[in-house]
Amino acid sequence: MSQENLIQYVSSIPAPAPNYPITFLAMFSSTYRIARMARHLLGTDRPARALQVLQVAHRLGVAPMHVKELYHKIAAAMAGSQHWDLIIKLDHISREYMGRTTVPLLNFWARALVKERQYAKLALVLRRFKDEGLSPNKFTFQSLLSGHLRNHDLNAAIRILDHMQSSGIPVDATIQAQIAAAYRALGPDPILKHRTLQALHHASKSTATFICNALLQLAIDADDAEWTGIMLELFMLDHIDLYRIVNPDGGTFLPNDDEDTDITMSSTAIRAASTLRINRSAFHTSPDVATYTILLHFAAGARDMDSAISLVAHMHRQGVKPDKLCLAALVRVMFAASYPLAALRVLADICPHNEETREILISLANALTGTGDLPIPQVDAKPSVEIFNAFSVGIISVLGLSDFQQVLQLMLKCGVRPNGDTVKVLVDRIEKAYNADLDILLAITSRLLSHVDDTTLKHCETLLRAVFRRATPRRGHSAWINKFVRHEHLVQAISSDVAKHLVARPHSHEPTAGLTLNDRKLNPTMDRLIQSLDARGALSNRRMFFLRMRYEVACGKTYVAQDVFQAMLSRGLHPTMEHYCVLMDGYAADGDMSAALDVFNKALVAGVRPTVVMYTILIAGYAREGLTDRALHTYGEMVDRGIRPDVGALDALVSASVYDGQFGEARRVLYLLWPKEIAKPDGLEQMSLKNGMKALHALWPSTRAPRGTLSQQERTRLLIDLRKVVRAYYRARRGPVCSDTGNAQDVWDAEDSAAAEENLTAKENAVPESTSEIVAGEEFHEGGDTTASWESRHVLAKGGM
Repeated sequence: MSQENLIQYVSSIPAPAPNYPITFLAMFSSTYRIARMARHLLGTDRPARALQVLQVAHRLGVAPMHVKELYHKIAAAMAGSQHWDLIIKLDHISREYMGRTTVPLLNFWARALVKERQYAKLALVLRRFKDEGLSPNKFTFQSLLSGHLRNHDLNAAIRILDHMQSSGIPVDATIQAQIAAAYRALGPDPILKHRTLQALHHASKSTATFICNALLQLAIDADDAEWTGIMLELFMLDHIDLYRIVNPDGGTFLPNDDEDTDITMSSTAIRAASTLRINRSAFHTSPDVATYTILLHFAAGARDMDSAISLVAHMHRQGVKPDKLCLAALVRVMFAASYPLAALRVLADICPHNEETREILISLANALTGTGDLPIPQVDAKPSVEIFNAFSVGIISVLGLSDFQQVLQLMLKCGVRPNGDTVKVLVDRIEKAYNADLDILLAITSRLLSHVDDTTLKHCETLLRAVFRRATPRRGHSAWINKFVRHEHLVQAISSDVAKHLVARPHSHEPTAGLTLNDRKLNPTMDRLIQSLDARGALSNRRMFFLRMRYEVACGKTYVAQDVFQAMLSRGLHPTMEHYCVLMDGYAADGDMSAALDVFNKALVAGVRPTVVMYTILIAGYAREGLTDRALHTYGEMVDRGIRPDVGALDALVSASVYDGQFGEARRVLYLLWPKEIAKPDGLEQMSLKNGMKALHALWPSTRAPRGTLSQQERTRLLIDLRKVVRAYYRARRGPVCSDTGNAQDVWDAEDSAAAEENLTAKENAVPESTSEIVAGEEFHEGGDTTASWESRHVLAKGGM
């Protein structure tokens, strides 16, 4: 009998226990042995057995169970192995067995609440310290601060900072670094950035690196080339290839330590050098693995494989070993730069070398094209779900769902279990690549999440965003179409199309900004996901507020969108370019160009860099109102700012002349302002305006026509493929388990014979004559949803439990 089965057997025996052999009692004779056994079980496929060790030891009564160090060691081991859910249970056990708790155990518990996204319970942490007669320390406040910032609750975070300072704990550089890192979800704040930079002067080396990493990420998110260059100079990384992307003209952003501030420098650099006392060698900050991870994601956005190679080489020379997040970023670059075989090579390096994994890897390699021969050193790391998730994003885009099943099989062979992010990757990919219907997306999300409490805002965001992607395109707002037709038909079509699938709860902004599905069959399942978020105290993020604003504008309620915008500001969330754009679009659609321009100017004051999208909204708005001169002036202002016009901007400008009936002028504008990036088609001067615009849209690479609704045949084929994916996902999630004899075997093989396996495979591959043939199966895996018995759920259920 194995050790695990022995523990299970003893757990089932009621106290008082009978006389056990001395050899068995010796296993529980000291707290050291109990802690060692628990730590060992945390590394198995059933880590919850670590808690059973404590229960067995308590029943036997051989070792003293009131020793706090025992629980400290086990809690630390659980944190190290990322078993945060077990720490929450350990809190109850330790309190019961010791009759009290300790500051470290409460800190572990608070951290576990943050990791498990149980934000509503964060309010209980300080109360428990008070009830236990204990004083919270700096680590307590750091966990609470992190939790509230992750939950986008700035007001609660401010209260924690006030409580911390009243307790005599100063806001030092480490706290400033933590705030700066969390502010990525809240939005860029100039005041925060300057305070954080000032904290660098008093920070330790590791804290300074942490702060610079946070500011580097904020600069990249804001597309701020100058601040990105400044942070790279502080890291002494101005010699890498990526630096030339943000500083193509040469020179430097910051002065050297022995130079005076150059008056030819930008105002940003002058402020950094003089007011903040920053120069190129001010802090001697060294990049760590997180720095390289951020820069690899930057390279992925630029599809720049050469820069990624130089980063990996530089990291290798500095002796920095890549972690799982860094390798996931590297895999993302390889797919973005069209090197899928190189990404597969990274996966091959981390997988165990046996016949089963080799067979899957060879099958994937045969399906991929290109070269995997890149000057990247061999990866020495363990398999992780983060790396597999990054690989899954690329493999679904390149090969499709059938080969994603092989990735799930590989995860099973490597002992890696898929998680909620894997579900998000799958749903996001099938929504974008396969144009899957909303009911299919919801079915996949609800069935693959191991528990409804695994739901995150990202899952709901993907589902809600899918509604807008399928909404009627806003052609009706173009000046090409008669004003009365536009308002009486096409704009109303947008509103009805969105309102058909979405509904907003009045005066509700949490946790999905008040949005939910407006469908009798789909709404119960979606509400279960939203209620799970609400029960855990999850608050809306900036993306949710953006979707709510889009909904109100699409319904012609710009004034409500403005109220939602103000509610977001009151929460301390900083708007992005997208929030300002949706407000501008709403006011422009209403014909209120002065309000649209006012929003544009406020965005500039807030530090948002103007984009071609913002200018296109203004140009199209002026065109619709017949203000051709204003449209031309705005187009010229955009060009003067160095912003390259796209097809939408040119289309809007040409439509301004058409609206005034100046067709000859419209043709001249199209010919003269034809984008330099693409060659003019033969005979453009002789083309009619209509044919010229068709040629423009056809040649511009970023204006592919959106895919239409899935045909019944495409839908049925997708459902059959997803059924196989669901089955493979369940196998990977359950992983290998131990039978009663203690032998490891796959859970699916334990449940089904070879004949049943063959029969199921035949059914999966069979193409049904009609959709009704595949309407049969289980309900929602939580068992509470009997209303939504629609087609896609039943198809997917066949691959599930």
